[in-house]
Parts: sequence; structure tokens; C-alpha cells
Amino acid sequence: MSNKTIYTALTIGAAIAVLLTILLVRKIKKDKSITDKIKIEDTNLSLEKSEYSILANQLFTSMNGVGTDFKSIERVLRKLKNNDDWNALIKAFGTREVKRWPYKFTGTLYDWFQDELTTKEINTLNTLIAPLGVSI
Repeated sequence: MSNKTIYTALTIGAAIAVLLTILLVRKIKKDKSITDKIKIEDTNLSLEKSEYSILANQLFTSMNGVGTDFKSIERVLRKLKNNDDWNALIKAFGTREVKRWPYKFTGTLYDWFQDELTTKEINTLNTLIAPLGVSI
């Protein structure tokens, strides 16, 4: 075998491995129903149940599209008073998807934060939500 043949075979093998990894990650994300398993003690909620959906939509709007409205994200998270509020928000956000060629992204609120925010912004939010007993 020539070096060119070996190089071509390795390149094709690497491309197949990358493709299979991408497909596996997408399958794992699709099967991820972590938000469905979240337990919430309704008596601990500091907001009306319907408000969590509104807040989740505000977060989605803040992160979807060009740029991220970090101040809006902070405003939403400041409304949360306890761990059950956080869990209700995570559950209300669920798994959301955006498809705008060539970009496609699907994930939970945690995934969206990781994708949209800088390390500094995540640290700021972690300081804000630390009293809730959670972090991003």
C-alpha cells in the first residue's frame, strides 16, 4: 500500500468516526427527558404556575437569534426565590430547538446557557442563583 492510500483510508475513517459521534450526540440529546423527571413541591412555589412558562419564554427570546440579552436573563432569574422555583423554570423551559440554516441547536435551559453565555456571564448568574442551591 502506498502512503497516499493509507492517508486516504485514515481520512475516510476519521470522517466516518466524526459523523457517527455527531449522530450519537444528537440521539442522546433527543432522548434526554431530564426535565420531565424534575420534582417540584407546588406549595413552595413563589409564583403562579403559569408564570414559569412566561419566564421560560422570556429566556428563550433573550437567547434566540442574533446576540443574547443578558440583562433580561438576570431579570428573570432574580424573580426566583427557592429551588422549587428554579426547577419549575427548568421544567417549563423543557427542551427547545432552533433551526436556522446553517445553525441548529436543541437543548435544555442548561444547554442554552452553556451555548449562549460567556464564562463571565455564567459566573455572574451562578452568584445570583447560589442561594437557590443550584448552579449552571
